[in-house]
Amino acid sequence: MRDRFDAVVIGAGAAGIAALRRLAQAGVDAVALEARERVGGRAHTVMTSAGFPVDCGAGWVHSADENALAGPIEEAGFSLDRTPPHWMKQAFNQDFSAADQRAYREVFNALDRRLEAAAKTGVDRPASDFFEPGSRWNPLLDAFSSYYNGAHRHAALSRDVSSQR
Repeated sequence: MRDRFDAVVIGAGAAGIAALRRLAQAGVDAVALEARERVGGRAHTVMTSAGFPVDCGAGWVHSADENALAGPIEEAGFSLDRTPPHWMKQAFNQDFSAADQRAYREVFNALDRRLEAAAKTGVDRPASDFFEPGSRWNPLLDAFSSYYNGAHRHAALSRDVSSQR
């Protein structure tokens, strides 16, 4: 391996690969350094002993209709399910009444508006700073943050959260 490059990209996950593509398009001689024995970051599929694939991360492409990764994924021969997800609808009857669902949705949307407003001013603070103190919905919002952002509300930053669609 050579020891001189114009640019070094740290990590060969989705962002690292995208950076390498952009650099290559610009004619920059670049290399990626990846700590793992494979590329792909959180996008990783393993085969079970029975021969079935299991996604261990990155199980979907968020907002495939506008996601920059959709094109390269399809160019690589993969198909995308573009069915709009039912994000705010429970999958099973979990004793989450329609009234509670509406109340949660209102708190969720209000939080989203606060994060969006903060991002427009350039403020970048933990998303938890924008939660309503003492709200009964904070644990559920935190669980959602962990699932959606890959980080609890204290670690997710307002600008990052608001930039997602």
